[in-house]
Amino acid sequence: MKRLNRQLNQIKNHEADHPNQIADRAPGLKALGAHHQKLQKLHLRKLFADDPTRGERLTAEAAGLYLDYSKNRITDRTIKLLVQLAEESDLSGG
Repeated sequence: MKRLNRQLNQIKNHEADHPNQIADRAPGLKALGAHHQKLQKLHLRKLFADDPTRGERLTAEAAGLYLDYSKNRITDRTIKLLVQLAEESDLSGG
């Protein structure tokens, strides 16, 4: 979370000097930043209370690794925004 905060601050500083550059290149990044601001103070207890399947849904296992995203401030909206940003950034290389 600290890393994301640091990156968002760098983006904000850059936006001050170049107001349209980032928004033009990756509107999903701005949306993700706004979403992050909303989730920042949300407690994990509330996320688990609102979604009883959270502990099962937000995990992944492959190549001997088990990843549990449920214990992070992440929602279905967060995942959609991350996928949107990945597509805008052409991470698939296509």
